[in-house]
Amino acid sequence: MAQSKKPTTKKTKKKDATYKNIMVAIDDSATSKAVLKETIKFYHQLPNCKLRIIHVSDENLIHLENKPTKLSMELQKLIKKEAINLLKSVQSKFEKAQVKNFETKIVKMSASNQKIAENIINEAKSWPADLIIIGTHGRRGVHRFLLGSIAESVVRISPVPVLLIRK
Repeated sequence: MAQSKKPTTKKTKKKDATYKNIMVAIDDSATSKAVLKETIKFYHQLPNCKLRIIHVSDENLIHLENKPTKLSMELQKLIKKEAINLLKSVQSKFEKAQVKNFETKIVKMSASNQKIAENIINEAKSWPADLIIIGTHGRRGVHRFLLGSIAESVVRISPVPVLLIRK
């Protein structure tokens, strides 16, 4: 039996290493402004990616009693308005920077006992994101122990890579 001198190769699909769905979690802090600045740079290096900018709105903090009060309802409206204004400013900033493929979303806390990091991860899974970008304050020692870190929690429980941006 004659053998072919041509080597045989098994064809496998290469997995594309670039990120397609990048989720960016922000609040109204100076660190988040740095996150947005870096996200714009990142986008221009990966112009085919989709960006989803999210803000987790924790309206559960204002319901201290079982039933909403007039004050708690006013606070809830104010929190929602601030979230909308934050994402409108992101939209304006991205349009000026010629970022084209993006959307913004307010993520409401789903339960009073749920943490912000869990909401970020749930949103990343449902979209589905293949990268999360989030800011970190870079606290160390006692400050980090006392205050905790949303970014640290996201890194620990995320099923996808997380890019931390430090101010």
